[in-house]
Amino acid sequence: PASSGIKFEAYVPGAKEVSTASGTALAEDACTLLAFVRANPQALASPETWRRREVLARHVLIPPALPMLVHLLREMGVLRSDALRLEPQSTATFFGLSTFDAQLRLLTTWRESAGWNELAEWGEVGTQGSHWPNDPLLARNNLVGLLREVPAGAWVRLESFLRVLRDEMPEFMRPAAALEAWALTDRRTGTDL
Repeated sequence: PASSGIKFEAYVPGAKEVSTASGTALAEDACTLLAFVRANPQALASPETWRRREVLARHVLIPPALPMLVHLLREMGVLRSDALRLEPQSTATFFGLSTFDAQLRLLTTWRESAGWNELAEWGEVGTQGSHWPNDPLLARNNLVGLLREVPAGAWVRLESFLRVLRDEMPEFMRPAAALEAWALTDRRTGTDL
């Protein structure tokens, strides 16, 4: 239950909308990715350069999450870090998990990963230089903390959640002291934002 007095605008699903649990899509995609890697070993490269990537993209539930999934599976030791190849023992252990436990393990690895930085990996925002000065763990903890403020079982409007995030925690992805120090750029044009 919400404890800080933060007010979210409630969302009421329409009569034709069906709510479903968040599911196990990431774990299912991990299994699909591991089967793909087994059949199509790749050199160390980003997913955009993989051979037969269009075949993989047709079979996963969340194609934009593939780079993150590769990173998490490497952190878990399921994929080798020097190439896109399986670590047999770790892969067997992963496949031995239930779908729910595999999903939980992936989410826990994401939650604890200092190496995966959403701000650096996704979107059209870049930074000058190759190093991102933000702390991805702090950003994740701030976001999860705000999600905990949503009353259990309640639906809230995304716009309301984002408004609260902007108004209550504008520095959730980077410390307030860094707001002036960062030089953010548009990745497509290179212009300062």
